[in-house]
Amino acid sequence: MSELKEGIKGKLIIKQLPVCDKYQAIKFLLNEVFASEKAKIGGFAEEEIFESIVSRENMSTTGIGFSLAIPHSRIEGWGRFVLAVGLSYEGIDFNSMDKSQAKIICLMISSADEPYVILQTTAAIIKFLEKQKGAEAFLKTYPVFNRAKEKLSALCLDVNEQIFAKDVIRPVQACVNLNDSIEIATRLMHLKHFDVLPVVDDEYNFCGQLTCLDIFQYGMPNFFNNLKTISFVRHIDPFEKYFRIHRNLKASNFYKHTEPISQDKTLLEIIFELSIKQRSKLFVTNERNKLIGVIDRFTIIDKILVF
Repeated sequence: MSELKEGIKGKLIIKQLPVCDKYQAIKFLLNEVFASEKAKIGGFAEEEIFESIVSRENMSTTGIGFSLAIPHSRIEGWGRFVLAVGLSYEGIDFNSMDKSQAKIICLMISSADEPYVILQTTAAIIKFLEKQKGAEAFLKTYPVFNRAKEKLSALCLDVNEQIFAKDVIRPVQACVNLNDSIEIATRLMHLKHFDVLPVVDDEYNFCGQLTCLDIFQYGMPNFFNNLKTISFVRHIDPFEKYFRIHRNLKASNFYKHTEPISQDKTLLEIIFELSIKQRSKLFVTNERNKLIGVIDRFTIIDKILVF
């Protein structure tokens, strides 16, 4: 952890990136890293590291949303963790999940032997920007380079060794209100290719989840639960009841209450829920029970094992 803090303290900060393309931004920041960190880089070639970062970027975007992008790579045999921050007031397209232009680009390089360092630093940056009321507010409040540098230095104070749910969540891409019609819910499932949707009330409090299975089971007689075969009743239409009254049905008729997980659940607790309890999706709430994100098994593969 001390090495991580030293890496952040010694970070490079570019007050205005003179580029407008994400690959140019990566190249520019990497060039600055090699120019100032030569003694710690060893025998690596800049082009080799650039290709590694671009390869990771092409695998899936590192534009995590909220005007923030974190192009990065874990390199076998790399020395001290390096962070280079570039500010872009116009924004750079990183194909972010929320479609926002990246205005704070944080290039990170770590050793493959320290798999969590980049994720821990990303969590610290997000926490820092939350305190600043977001990237846009930060850029408006601290347009002068020296003040920005002074503020960004506080990042080293917020790095945590533990990984929590709030560090690995994905944005909620779709949810339904209790009072939404089931037609709206099923259309969302169709458009997003989702099997499970979170259900919220008018205040965005988490209420439970709605699944395709809940809809399938709606028209099935209760005694079907005890059958091992339905060969003798093959001609019953399982959706007859649904189509007959679907215009009056709402998400509240279908959803089931499920326990969300706290944003402060640890990685081990998350894995326990996903593997031992075999939950396919975990909906994450803050201390006020507001829905703030989602975690599934793919999230863990993507953010922890591949990240």
